[in-house]
Amino acid sequence: MLSGLLHCGICQRRMIGSFNNGRNHYRCTYAAEYADANRIAHPRSVYVREDHILEQLDPWLARAFSPSRLTATVQAMADAQHDDVDQQAIRAARETLATCTTRLDRYRAALDSGADPTVVSRWIADVQAEQVTAEAALRRLTDAGP
Repeated sequence: MLSGLLHCGICQRRMIGSFNNGRNHYRCTYAAEYADANRIAHPRSVYVREDHILEQLDPWLARAFSPSRLTATVQAMADAQHDDVDQQAIRAARETLATCTTRLDRYRAALDSGADPTVVSRWIADVQAEQVTAEAALRRLTDAGP
């Protein structure tokens, strides 16, 4: 089930599927000369039973995709599709949008308390332009939006 997806926790190489003692396993065999050359304390072979992984994986997946966590899980999966530069740009765009919302709330409060509507309307226009730019950047980076 997990063929091609598991990596050895010691050497980070991809583990291969193996049928052993009537059960599916994943194994990593690392030649002793490579381990010595790379200064890795790696046993000759590492085996992991598939059923031991699946008994932990299934409940974890059920929690990750539960209705209360679904949005966060999907967002994390989408975010994982981007490199570090994209991640920083996505965070910056989201922070800009949050800041814009806060500023617009303050400007509305200023209007309610009697501030000059001409001045406040210019502030609002500036923030809305900033908001449109951040939303466009976020759409471009995530193919989704805010």
